[in-house]
Amino acid sequence: MQQQLPLGMKLFYQLDTGRDGNISFQEFAPFCQQMGFQIQQVQQLWWQIDRDRSGTLNQAEFLQFCQNPSLMPAVFQLEARMPMPSQSAQQQPVGMKLFQFLAKGDGKISFQEFTPLCASLGLQFQQAQQLWYVVDNDRSGSLDLAEFVRFCSLPQMVQNIMRFEASIPQQSQMVQPQQFPVGHVLFQMLDSKRDGSISFQEFCPLGQQLGIPFQQAQQLWQQVDTDRSNSLNYQEFIRLCAIPQLSAAVAALERQTPQVQPMPLTQQPPLGAKTFRKLDASGDGKISFQEFMPLCQQMGLHFSVCQQYWNAVDTDRSGSLTFNEFLTFCNSNAIKSNIQAYEARLP
Repeated sequence: MQQQLPLGMKLFYQLDTGRDGNISFQEFAPFCQQMGFQIQQVQQLWWQIDRDRSGTLNQAEFLQFCQNPSLMPAVFQLEARMPMPSQSAQQQPVGMKLFQFLAKGDGKISFQEFTPLCASLGLQFQQAQQLWYVVDNDRSGSLDLAEFVRFCSLPQMVQNIMRFEASIPQQSQMVQPQQFPVGHVLFQMLDSKRDGSISFQEFCPLGQQLGIPFQQAQQLWQQVDTDRSNSLNYQEFIRLCAIPQLSAAVAALERQTPQVQPMPLTQQPPLGAKTFRKLDASGDGKISFQEFMPLCQQMGLHFSVCQQYWNAVDTDRSGSLTFNEFLTFCNSNAIKSNIQAYEARLP
């Protein structure tokens, strides 16, 4: 039986004349003009879909372009007249084999299927949430092939994914969610607001259940609340649960606690998430100072104030803001109301 290729893949094989897994602008422009686009429109389209600014389109970027609802009928008609590419011409994008393995025939990957993969790749639950929000472009609560291939093509993921795919034929099962670190299940249960943090008020009942006196609970809290935010993020809570005098009791409690499915970020994204997506023009899960500045100026902040905020939240001194660092900025008392007003105007 002939293999069913995703929409746009036959076109990709035809346009990728160099067989290097990328489409250049010189290869892309004639195709767009054939579809009726003017050269200026082609340049605008290229800027929109070349998200990593590499100067070429990889398979994930091109598939995402072809699966735009306004273009799908034309792409479908074009591909219907094209023969299947030869086996030698076909080169599966990184992530396709893994997608077929995880999607189980429905053509989509749920967050519950995505998190065990991330765990097996060494990612924490909060990192998995961040990456999910970056690649679930249509906010459907699931990843289609183009979105999943885009995740697998991220620079920090591609080598791990390639190694993972090489093991699939011999692999009988995925890492299961219960193989997350001790504290993972309790974090999901206690994070009632689904904002990726636990307040001291949410933590206290757990301390009582574990038999910890109130004063000792306060001491443990101060020990792990390293950023003095008065809340514990995922990493801090896991570090708390790993403390020797707590880990055995937490593990025992988790064995009695049913798995709590995480609320998809599409339902209730934390304040700042919509702004992060808008500003992250390159789609690499980070915001540069050049992307950050216009937002500050829109809020009426002086350049020196912007720099102060940047220095305060860029805690790892990477020269860019991660999703978590940006949310810290958005949820600061002086900024929060401005971000709420800003996001209310976003689609």
